[in-house]
Amino acid sequence: MPERPDLTSETTRPQARVRPLPLQYLRLARPHQWAKSAFVMVGPLYGMSDHKGTWQELLLPAFVAAAAFALAMDLGIEVTAAIA
Repeated sequence: MPERPDLTSETTRPQARVRPLPLQYLRLARPHQWAKSAFVMVGPLYGMSDHKGTWQELLLPAFVAAAAFALAMDLGIEVTAAIA
């Protein structure tokens, strides 16, 4: 009887493509989901009509909040994926 090849050997298994670390982090951050952070920006945009200071004073904290929202959302998705 002919001998069957060992399917678990390193020579028959396809090699996984290893991406550079910065690209792995970018993929982990899920930039296609960042549009949801636009909802965080709606409040400050409405607030600009009543704000007496400069628009930079209002938008910088809004962008920080949007970035924190995106990172918290990504962290929640990754933790859920790790548990499941």
